Order: sequence, then C-alpha cells, then structure tokens
Amino acid sequence: MSTIIASHGFTNASLEWEAWLDVIDLEQASADQITVLEESNPKAKTSDYYLFLAHQPAILRQRSAAFNAIM
Repeated sequence: MSTIIASHGFTNASLEWEAWLDVIDLEQASADQITVLEESNPKAKTSDYYLFLAHQPAILRQRSAAFNAIM
C-alpha cells in the first residue's frame, strides 16, 4: 500500500472527476453514443467523464484513439 501525501494543496490521492455540465442519459442515448462508450473504456458507461464526452461521439472516438496510441 502506498502512502498518501497531502501537502500545501497537493496530493497523490486518487481524485474523482465530476461533470459540471449535463451528462448523457444511457436510456436516451443514441446507438452511436452507446457504441463509442463501449469502445472507449470498460467503465465508460458509469463515468461522468465519458458520459459527458459522449455528447459528441465522433470527438470521443478520436480522443480515445489518440489516448490509446499515446499510452
């Protein structure tokens, strides 16, 4: 187990991301939105980050391709 460091406003703790704007509702999502979420990340359908980006499926698809190529 690693030690959590918190000093002067900085931390190495895992932080959660929360959308400030509306995320898509999976029950009202288009087929393309669902497909891109399934292509993006195993947790994409429960992540505000991906549910927000899925408003623009083509852009999320390009972002995921770039991220995967870099990583």
